[in-house]
Amino acid sequence: MTPDEFVRIELTPETRLHIQWLLDNYETADGTSLPRCALYDHYKKHCHEHKLDAVNAASFGKLIRSVFNGLRTRRLGTRGNSKYHYYGIRIKADSPLMQAHVPERYSPHEASAPMSRPSPAPRQSPNAPPPSAVNGHSRGEASDTDRLSLGTGEVPFIQTPQTDGLIEALPKLGLELSHVVMFVNAYNHNCSEVLYCVKQLQFEQIEEYWTAFWQPEDDLDDEDKALGQARLSQQQLFSLCTLPQIQHWVVSLDLAFYQTLVDILVPDVLMSNMSPFLTQSCRNFAKNVEHYLKKAMQGAPEIIQKKKIQAVKYMAQGLRRCSAASPDFPPQKKFNQFRYTSLNHLAQAARAVLQKPDQVTAMYNDYVRILTSVDQALVIPYQCLIDTDRSIATCISHKCDWAYH
Repeated sequence: MTPDEFVRIELTPETRLHIQWLLDNYETADGTSLPRCALYDHYKKHCHEHKLDAVNAASFGKLIRSVFNGLRTRRLGTRGNSKYHYYGIRIKADSPLMQAHVPERYSPHEASAPMSRPSPAPRQSPNAPPPSAVNGHSRGEASDTDRLSLGTGEVPFIQTPQTDGLIEALPKLGLELSHVVMFVNAYNHNCSEVLYCVKQLQFEQIEEYWTAFWQPEDDLDDEDKALGQARLSQQQLFSLCTLPQIQHWVVSLDLAFYQTLVDILVPDVLMSNMSPFLTQSCRNFAKNVEHYLKKAMQGAPEIIQKKKIQAVKYMAQGLRRCSAASPDFPPQKKFNQFRYTSLNHLAQAARAVLQKPDQVTAMYNDYVRILTSVDQALVIPYQCLIDTDRSIATCISHKCDWAYH
C-alpha cells in the first residue's frame, strides 16, 4: 500500500508525508491497541521534527482511518480512569517509536506484538500461586512453545435474536432494533478480544476487556462525535439484557464460545503435551474466571449475571472438573464431562511409563501375580471366574506388547 492508493482524502504534499510516516511506523493487527493520545503525540513529534503543520486530533483521526481501513475505537481501563484507544493497530517491530513507547498496565495489548515485546507483568490474584519458574518460564510468561501447542478456533456464529416479541418490547424500554444490532456486534467483538487473550495466554487481561464492555463510559470524545460514531450507553446495555430473547442469545453464544476456548487450550486431552506452566495457567484461569466476570458485571441485571456466571462455571469445570447439567441449560450444551488438565496429566504419566519396556514388563508381572492370587482363592464351582481371570491376563499381555511396540 502506498500514498498514491488513497483517494478519499486530499493528497497534498504534506498529507503524503503524513501517510508515509504512518505506513512506515504502524501496522494493523488483530487484538492490539494503542492509546489515541499516544499516537497523536507521536504524530505531533513527527511534525515538529520535520517542520510540518500538524492537524487537530479529529482531523488526524480521519486521516489514520483512511490509511488503516477498519480501525476501531475502544475505551480501555477501569471506569472513571480509562482512555480511548485505536483498536487493531500496533507499532511496527522495527520502528524507532518502539524504543520510546512504554506500554501502560491498564491497556491489555498496547503496541505489543507477541514476537517483539514482552507483555506487561500480569496482576496476580491474591490467592493465586506465584508464576512458575520451570521450562523457561522464570518470569511467569508464556513461551512460543506453549502457544504453538494450542488448538485453533474462532468465535462461533449464533443466529441473531429473533424479532418475535422484540418489536413490541423495545419501545417500552426506549430502544429500537438498531440497538439490538449494536449489542450483537459489540458482544461478538468483545468475544474476539477474549479469544485473542486466550490464544496469547494472557488470561489476566480478560477481566479488563469484560469490564470495558459491561462498564462503558457514556460520553464520546470529540473525534468520535466528529466521525458520527455511536455506541450503547450502560443503561441501554443493561435494559437490553432484561429481554428474554437477548438473554437466550447471550447464553447460547457463551456456551459455544467457552467450549471453543476449552478446545483451544486442550486440543487433545490424551495426546497434548502441556507444559507445567500451561497446565498451571489453565488451572489458575479456571479458578479466577468467575471472579473476573462477577467484578466486570457489577450493576448489571441480576438475571443476566446469573445466566452468564453459570455459563462461565461450565467452562471452568471443563478445564478443572466434571460439569453437571442445570435446568437453565440443555444437557447437550454442557461441556465434555471429564477433567481436561487432570486427565492430560495422567495421560502424560501413563505415556512415560509405556515408553519404558522394563516398567511395562514389571506392570504386567504385577497384574499376573494379582490374578494368580485370585485363582488360588477360588474353588472348582467358580471355574468360569477363573477362566475370566485368565482371559484378562492374556488381554493385558497383548495390550502391554502393543503399547511397547
